[in-house]
Amino acid sequence: QVTVTYSVTLTGSSEMKFISEAQDVTVSLGNITAVDAVLYNEKELSGELWSFADGTLTLKSANFTEKGEYTFVAAAAGGYIPVFVSYRYYENGGIKLSGEGSVTYAD
Repeated sequence: QVTVTYSVTLTGSSEMKFISEAQDVTVSLGNITAVDAVLYNEKELSGELWSFADGTLTLKSANFTEKGEYTFVAAAAGGYIPVFVSYRYYENGGIKLSGEGSVTYAD
């Protein structure tokens, strides 16, 4: 997983995740103590597709059935938290798409 942080009013920030194979995705929700539901495509996910403990939301690998961009919404007391996951083919830490240029990263 590769993580990018972005601003969210409810939590102060959240994370965008990049994956290259279907896997469980973990997202830190900071000071949030409970998540009541997780939505995808305006439908509530069943409890077996996600979990929440100790400020961390886990989206199970079964959510990622094909490559593309996924937008989830975690419903917590006081509001909603968007969670973005990009599931593409990654090579050497960068995204591999058509066109010129390259993306690299190092630990």
